Amino acid sequence: MTTGEKISFERKRLGLSQEELACNVNVARQTVSSWERDVALPDSIYLLPLSKIFSCSIDDLLNPTQPSAAEPGAEAGRTA
Repeated sequence: MTTGEKISFERKRLGLSQEELACNVNVARQTVSSWERDVALPDSIYLLPLSKIFSCSIDDLLNPTQPSAAEPGAEAGRTA
C-alpha cells in the first residue's frame, strides 16, 4: 500500500472528507487529493499532524507495505 493509499484509507476509516482532513492539517483540499493520488508526498511539517489524526507512526505512513502472499503478483513462497 502506498502512502497515498494509506492516507485515503485512514481518512475514509475515520469518516472524513478530503476537505475536513485538509482543514485539520491546514492545507488545501487539492493537496490532500494529490497525496492520495501519489502525485506528491506530504511535506515533513504535515507528517506529525497526519500521524496523530490517524493514530499511527510516521513510519507507517511513509513505508510502503509489501503485498501479502494472497495478493496477485506476490512471489510464491516468499516470507518476510
